[in-house]
Amino acid sequence: MEVTAGAMRALLPKLAELLKDEYNLEKHVREGVKSLEIELTMMHAALRKVAEVPLDQLDDQVKIWASKVREISYDVEDAVDAIMVRVEDDSHSGPSTFKNRVKRSIKKISKLFRKAKELHQIADAIKEAQALAQQMAGLRERYSGLELQNSGVAATIDPRLTALYIDVTDLVGIDHAREELIKILTEGEDSSKQQLKIISIVGFGGLGKTILARVVHEKIEAQFDCSAFVSVSRNPDVRMIFKKMLHQLEKVKYANINESSRDETQLIDELREFLQDKSFDTRLPDKLGDMTSLEELSSISTSKCVDIVKELRQLTRLRVLAIEWEELGEKQDKALVECLGSLHRLQILNIYAFGGCLNLMQEGWMPPVSLRRFLSKGSTGSFSTLPTWINPLLLITCIDMWVDQVRPWDIQILGELPALCSVSLRATGSIEERVVEIFVVSTNAFQRARECTFFNFVTVPSMFPLGAMPRVRYLEFSLRAWDNDMAIGNGSSGDLDLAMGHLPSLERVSVMLWCTKASRAEVEGVEAALRRATDVHPNNPTLAVRRWDDRHIREQENNLADKEDDLLEEDDEKESSPPSVTTDM
Repeated sequence: MEVTAGAMRALLPKLAELLKDEYNLEKHVREGVKSLEIELTMMHAALRKVAEVPLDQLDDQVKIWASKVREISYDVEDAVDAIMVRVEDDSHSGPSTFKNRVKRSIKKISKLFRKAKELHQIADAIKEAQALAQQMAGLRERYSGLELQNSGVAATIDPRLTALYIDVTDLVGIDHAREELIKILTEGEDSSKQQLKIISIVGFGGLGKTILARVVHEKIEAQFDCSAFVSVSRNPDVRMIFKKMLHQLEKVKYANINESSRDETQLIDELREFLQDKSFDTRLPDKLGDMTSLEELSSISTSKCVDIVKELRQLTRLRVLAIEWEELGEKQDKALVECLGSLHRLQILNIYAFGGCLNLMQEGWMPPVSLRRFLSKGSTGSFSTLPTWINPLLLITCIDMWVDQVRPWDIQILGELPALCSVSLRATGSIEERVVEIFVVSTNAFQRARECTFFNFVTVPSMFPLGAMPRVRYLEFSLRAWDNDMAIGNGSSGDLDLAMGHLPSLERVSVMLWCTKASRAEVEGVEAALRRATDVHPNNPTLAVRRWDDRHIREQENNLADKEDDLLEEDDEKESSPPSVTTDM
């Protein structure tokens, strides 16, 4: 079938050449050639697929179809060559002597009588080829399943797949290795049983590593809350692996996970949430650094990989990295920061810090210029202030980070990033004691941003002047309900204006409303002002207000309700008691 595909491959460039102006085709002929070129291009794609299947494994009808397509290719190629030869003959008629000019004149006069006949023949040839091509396309559609059904025959079967379905009773000499692995996984103090354990099963291909891992998994899975067994190749589909794991961990909840469009980050978050309070065992590749072609690496922990820095340095093609950073010691922590800067192709970096010193990246880290997404979370996943290396990142589109302090100029620094589409800046600590900063933002800030979140420090939409945030559809910000200097849209004056009509693309607004020091009336007043601000916006964006720390308001309401109940009971007792009668003797 490769011969047929080759014949078509030679024809397609000639059809493209024929459409050039120098061949001066009639309009209807040109349109026919274009239509024929599209039809034959589709046939060529189908032929390439058929060519991948060995000849003896092809259906007879597919062979017939491919043979007919080859004949069409040769016929059309002959017609195209004839047209090209005529044009070239006309353009190479010899030097411009008197004798040659006379010959060309006589030839031109005679051609006037032949031209109509030739054009008619060319048009007929193209039309006939078109009809045949459409007929072959119809046959291909009618038997479209044939080449697809047969193409799977030549697919390479992963040898690990057969290992997953071997009957354990057929295995000989595996008991000792199985029990040894089970002993390593299950023995130890109670505290050590709760820690992640990684065991590498090393050996050449065909030795039975996958079989051994499977029988160990089947033997001890009852001791765990849940389990999953997923085979990983050298070039894995990371999303599919995560989906398989989720489906095996909870078949009912994740019954339709394979139809989900979640990305790697969302799947990782789902796995982390599910496994948060559970024990689990994982089988990883023997040496991470040997996988030099690896482009995506997720859920790797510094505490579980002894030579994490050395291994990461080998992964020079890495584009996506999600890493759990637990404290390694000052020297190793610094080496890790330096290593992250050497991954020059890195585009997405997610750091979940639980003991690792993220502030080492504050000044000493130089991110790769290719970085497009950066996320930092975890109990120690905050920077003291916005890092200085943020500003030169020309390609970064998404930032999600925590800082201990938000300075007056930090919002403007983020707003100047030319490619930024999504930003989440969150402050640690207590908003109650934080000074309300007056942020200065220019009119050209956040020009490409679609989503903006500012959490745990006071911000309002009016701090962004007209011209800034022209494309923002989702805006989340934080307020303190007890701030008395807030303009709430009822004619009062204040430093914090809740107006948002100058943000033309706004569709959704989310507000975190801190209620710690506020009365019920103050909270309801701010909520009413926010509703008025969204109601008057031309887009009528949706509004979601979440109260934060409103326990004392609920307690006040409960106490008030109790007092009202007590008063009602007293009134009922007075009404039910008989009137007292006094008589004078």
